[in-house]
Amino acid sequence: MGSGDVIEIRAPPGYVLADALAMTDAPGRCSGFRWVGPPGSDDFYSPLPFSSYRCNTTSMTFSIEEPAPVPRDFLIEFGLDIDNPLRTPARESNFWTCTLYSVDPATDARTIKSAKAFQGWTIVPQLEAVDVQLVGPNIAAESVSAIRVSFTAVSNAEDIAIQVVSPSNFNFDAATTDATDQVVFLTNGPLIRIRMSIVADQRYSITLRGVLLGREGGQTDIHLTTWRGGLFQSGTWIPGTKQDGKLNFRGGFRLPGLVVVRFDKLENPFQQDPVTYPVQSLWLHQMGRPAYAEFHFHVTRPAAIGHFLLVSAKPYEPTYRLFRMTEAPQGVTGSSQSTPRRAVQNEVVRVDSGELRTRLLEPLVPYRVYEIVLSVISPYAAQVQAHGAPIRWRIETTDGARLPVNTNDANSREFPLVEEYGFRVEAARSPPDAEIEVSIAIQPGLNPPTELRVVAPLLFNFSANCLVYGGDDILACNPGNPMPDGRRTAILTTREEGLRSQPPDVRIAVRTPQQAPVDKAWFIEGLDVFTEAQLGWGEAAGLDVTQMSDTSVTYPGIPGVLARMVWRFRTQVMVRAGGFLQLSLPAGLSPTCNGAYFEPIALPFSAGCNARDPQNVIIYLNSTTVPSEYAFGIYVTPPAVPPLRNEVSLRLKDRFGQVRDAAMKLPGMPIQEKLKIRALDLHWTASRAERPSVVTLGFEAIDPLPDLVVAPVQQVSEILITLPVGFTHLVDRVTDFTFVNEDMPFASPTFLDYMQKDRLRVILNLNRTSWTTLKAGSYKFRFSVLVPNPLPIFNVWHLSLCMPNFPGGCTRITDPAVLVTFAIPGFGVNEVPAGGFGIASHAASPFRTGRTALALSTVLTLLGSSLAQPLSAF
Repeated sequence: MGSGDVIEIRAPPGYVLADALAMTDAPGRCSGFRWVGPPGSDDFYSPLPFSSYRCNTTSMTFSIEEPAPVPRDFLIEFGLDIDNPLRTPARESNFWTCTLYSVDPATDARTIKSAKAFQGWTIVPQLEAVDVQLVGPNIAAESVSAIRVSFTAVSNAEDIAIQVVSPSNFNFDAATTDATDQVVFLTNGPLIRIRMSIVADQRYSITLRGVLLGREGGQTDIHLTTWRGGLFQSGTWIPGTKQDGKLNFRGGFRLPGLVVVRFDKLENPFQQDPVTYPVQSLWLHQMGRPAYAEFHFHVTRPAAIGHFLLVSAKPYEPTYRLFRMTEAPQGVTGSSQSTPRRAVQNEVVRVDSGELRTRLLEPLVPYRVYEIVLSVISPYAAQVQAHGAPIRWRIETTDGARLPVNTNDANSREFPLVEEYGFRVEAARSPPDAEIEVSIAIQPGLNPPTELRVVAPLLFNFSANCLVYGGDDILACNPGNPMPDGRRTAILTTREEGLRSQPPDVRIAVRTPQQAPVDKAWFIEGLDVFTEAQLGWGEAAGLDVTQMSDTSVTYPGIPGVLARMVWRFRTQVMVRAGGFLQLSLPAGLSPTCNGAYFEPIALPFSAGCNARDPQNVIIYLNSTTVPSEYAFGIYVTPPAVPPLRNEVSLRLKDRFGQVRDAAMKLPGMPIQEKLKIRALDLHWTASRAERPSVVTLGFEAIDPLPDLVVAPVQQVSEILITLPVGFTHLVDRVTDFTFVNEDMPFASPTFLDYMQKDRLRVILNLNRTSWTTLKAGSYKFRFSVLVPNPLPIFNVWHLSLCMPNFPGGCTRITDPAVLVTFAIPGFGVNEVPAGGFGIASHAASPFRTGRTALALSTVLTLLGSSLAQPLSAF
């Protein structure tokens, strides 16, 4: 082959060798022409470096212009990028020809020097306008869903084969078609064959349901081919002749990866603090309340920086309050926070319409566990009812394409929600340690409960048959199993169809505790008695256990010395004749109340006192007790050792033994084991209302008071005299106050505080250097008072001995400086015994027609004796 020769290559009909742009921009350019050199040759290799070539529609021509002849059997190899025609050319024309011509330079006449013809290949027509879409409700990898395959046929065919190359593990074994003229006749994992009539140039669509989608997700790679003439032989399908095809089709859908939720929970604030909320933390989350949703998950496809994480579960409403995303340590499952977590960088960009969307600022790695916690508002009951289906959480990562990168198809566990009940408890009275009637108002929700469980505060209790009244709605009330924290429960049985509205009147019997618990809340739980499922619950503010008002008890804690114990109380209830008072006293506090040792200071007519049980003294009331203030006294002998439980209680009971009012667990007086002191009687000169009277009161030191070494915390530095309400002293200067004895060391220069007209303070100055204390003997104080009109009901004088070293000294009988207080009943109006000075051996009582006042002639002698000196003499 020499210079001037021409090589012409002709293609079968339908092939186009020229570049698509050759017709306009570059005539003669061949489509994708390239020389193919021997192994090791570079991109600039050319077997005919001086020759040229050009192409037209169906032929290619080489013009040989080499300076030296091309030797025989010289290999010339090249390539073209061309498209097959739609169909195989006719048999007689399906040949490629290569002809070598010599060309006459003068006439351009061509003479064939050599030629060769090659049989063309059989063309499998390509299906046109192929489209494969994921159309099922589930779109995540490994889920069962539906896909739709659409195409335009080029050739007539009788069946189509669809095979998914990737992702792996597609399975058509359970797939079906929607159309009756499309019959699945062969499946084998990722391969399915469908018999249908296919006509050339017609558009077809096949919807396959029940398809098990592949693993992990990713872009789909699918083979589609149509066939005719196939048949089964001995149970094996013989395909027949291939008609059209579309191999390695990657223009279909991208299969989303799978979000695998490994742990989930919905937690309310109660469950986050079970110590503070021991009841609420045990129960399900209420609708319409704030909560925290937590999920631990991994993805099977990588989520890149800039992708979005979406979390939603309509009608839940996420909030901006909290969103936290962390990476779980390897090998850690569950919600334990003992192992530190690494925060995953993200940026919350939107929280609305029931969805939280956050932008990832770092990638999510497949199969690595991530944890998210977000704050939400749970849906209301009406929203749940309108939703009409299980509420499931959708977790997805997306890059903005039609299908997400990863998803869980909202295939999460539904969190159980219950309704919030309207609940209220009321009681006309609620004294301590009493059986009372409690009215219950409950507003159930949309699902009627068939059983109610009432949970009372700690220390409340229910007795058997606790239903007082339930009408047609509540049939029975009985104690139930206690809660884990010890709270008692009552089970209310409803009518068979349950409660659909608030019962008009429900009352149950409840036993109150001796003192109100710190947490007063009551709870009610609605249950389905057949499934034992919780339907709802509610919380009520509860009841105050009302102690008997203005209740106090005063007695000196002097061991071994008989002393007066004075009680004061105010009741708001009426108790008919036959009731009684029950005094609960500490062990060892020996009571005496027979005869003169019972003093009805201000008490209805009493039939006496019973102290056979020293820890439960009974005072009988033979007349009706009306709402008012009362006072009385008995005598006790305190023990030498402080009682283990130094508490006293007072119960007012009716004739049936039911508590109508009470004051429980009042603190008993501390035992002052180093003191030996008793109170002296009260003396007075006159008892006319709104007139002056001279009173004398004091105490007797049976033994000398202990010094600072023996009893450093039982030293006496002040004496406080407190007058009954309404009385005022007439001491305007020191000389108006008389100390009857002479051996009491007073402070200097000021030892008397008389500025407050309802009390007097005497300040002592015990010489601690020489350990001087009060000697054994009687110590009395005399001063004038103005008798009020009317006299107070609680007509009791108080004499208190106080310790030193307290700022402000001792001004009230309740001050911490008070060591002991003696309560001394006062005198009545016009109660002056004949012959002189009165002695209050019994208290005046407005409930009695008269009283006995003892005359003490020695008092008159005492008033005139040399011992009675004004304090100014000291």
